[in-house]
Amino acid sequence: MLPQQEIQKRLVCTRYNQFLFISSPHPVVLWITVIYTRQHGAKWLPYYLDLKTSFGQEITRLLQNTGQYRLLFFAKETPNPCTHILPSSIAPAQRERLQEWLQASSFSNSSTDPQISKNLLKKEYEKIKSKILSKLETIDTDSPFDLSG
Repeated sequence: MLPQQEIQKRLVCTRYNQFLFISSPHPVVLWITVIYTRQHGAKWLPYYLDLKTSFGQEITRLLQNTGQYRLLFFAKETPNPCTHILPSSIAPAQRERLQEWLQASSFSNSSTDPQISKNLLKKEYEKIKSKILSKLETIDTDSPFDLSG
């Protein structure tokens, strides 16, 4: 959910996604989506998937199989349905890695709290944010076409 004014700023933007994985101490994927315009900057949408849960496995499998997902925008001001949808694609190399990570996590016997892995991934995420932003600044055209990579 975003303010309606923020949604309007993001109707035409560059979408970027990246996935990070840590197998130990607990298998977790960090799914990073960024929506970016040169004028309004980046809106970061990180999400953690625990690959020892059926939910985390199913979402990861769906992302890997379909190679796409949709960003649904809901305005905070009104309790109405979705106001806008942006498609986002996943690069083939990332889809392959998702499959590899699913397989690797199935062999993990982790009984560790997933929060430890999430904290480690968050540190890595903070390290790469500036690199991602630099990449977006060089490719941004403020075009409606998806430039995920």
